[in-house]
Amino acid sequence: DARPLAFNLTFASGSLYDHKKFLQDKIKQNKYEFESLVSKYERVEIERDNLVRALNEQRLASHRQLEWLKTEAQLTSRNSSQIHIIERKRAEDRAKKSELKHRAESEARISAEHVSQQLVEECEQL
Repeated sequence: DARPLAFNLTFASGSLYDHKKFLQDKIKQNKYEFESLVSKYERVEIERDNLVRALNEQRLASHRQLEWLKTEAQLTSRNSSQIHIIERKRAEDRAKKSELKHRAESEARISAEHVSQQLVEECEQL
């Protein structure tokens, strides 16, 4: 009865070989999938680095633009303040000139009234 034993041994050897072959194929497949995942991860990492770099460049550009706008606003404000100061000085100068002119006219009127009064008094004495 060595035949059934030999058959079982042959079947077990074949089964063991098939299982070994299946495991080797599975290892090769898993190795290929792992290498694919590593390659995909490296591409994703490179893309992430590129996106981070682009985001930083955009942030820096936005920061520079914001600083430029702040400077422009400050210059505009300063110019506006200077214009306001100049206009106020001009208005003050016009007001002073107007006041001086009014005083001069008032003094001239008073002087004319005084002269007129003197003439009236002289005419009354005659």
